[in-house]
Amino acid sequence: MDPTALVTSAVSGGGELLKALDDEKVQVTTAGWFYDSLEGVWRLLLAMPSVESQGRAVGYEAVQRVLAKIAKREPAPAVPALNQIVVTSNKDPLVQTIRKAIRTGEKDVSAIRFTRNVIENMFIADALIYRSS
Repeated sequence: MDPTALVTSAVSGGGELLKALDDEKVQVTTAGWFYDSLEGVWRLLLAMPSVESQGRAVGYEAVQRVLAKIAKREPAPAVPALNQIVVTSNKDPLVQTIRKAIRTGEKDVSAIRFTRNVIENMFIADALIYRSS
């Protein structure tokens, strides 16, 4: 299998996690899978306003708490592992760049593919955007 391919289970799992975060009132303003061409891996990026005021650790704790709740479901849906997730702030350059190109609703969970694009001198090799608000 092509290591750059984003598989269907990852796409549905990322959307499932985002919906679960919404259900738990964890505010995520931008979310999506981004291909890191330097490392050759996909990462689920979650931008949270709380990271700016409380730090990344609080964001990761919220994600871990929601992942633990999801794991207790029967059957447990396939969601990304914590080591596949990057929690960041709204001030992250990638987040700001994506927002200039794509806007979705604040609570919508879309699946917008964004491949081989350059926005303000930032190259985005491949991405699948769930939310950008």
